[in-house]
Amino acid sequence: MARFGCNDIGFFGNLSGGSAITGTPYGSFYDTTIQTATLPNTAYSMKLNSSDSPSTSGVIITNNAQGNPTQILVKQKGIYNLQFSAQFQRLSGGQSETIDIWLRKNDNTGDLANTNTHVSIQANQIYIVTAWNFFVSLNANDFVELIWATTSTAIELFYDSANALHPATPSLIVTMNKVS
Repeated sequence: MARFGCNDIGFFGNLSGGSAITGTPYGSFYDTTIQTATLPNTAYSMKLNSSDSPSTSGVIITNNAQGNPTQILVKQKGIYNLQFSAQFQRLSGGQSETIDIWLRKNDNTGDLANTNTHVSIQANQIYIVTAWNFFVSLNANDFVELIWATTSTAIELFYDSANALHPATPSLIVTMNKVS
């Protein structure tokens, strides 16, 4: 298996779990940046730059070939449930736009069949939240990525910092746990 730009200790060195993992693997991750599409109709990997370390064991984030923390890597073989929510924002009005979200496994040619979903953000909407889950069979050291594309560069994955009313709103939240 080719390992493009990844290292075994992952983006979060304290999450490597060591060589022996006890219990059932799980992970909780999120991103605190605004993620943009610089070109329409182009695939981008969703980034995960933070973790809930006490809620993570045996699942880590590693960097992709571009050095971005996008790969959700498992240390044990099994069936995993990946759950996510992503908050999109429209930067300017206009026509309805489409966002595609799908799952990729192990490399740039590993788009998983039948995992894409089309989401429309209507001309009068500013925000839209997408959330669902995938069950995926993985071997030890396999990784998956959430991929997105949009018909407009006016759509972004939106992060909102904390204020007096609410805590910070991550652009992406992901949990992953082994189910068998």
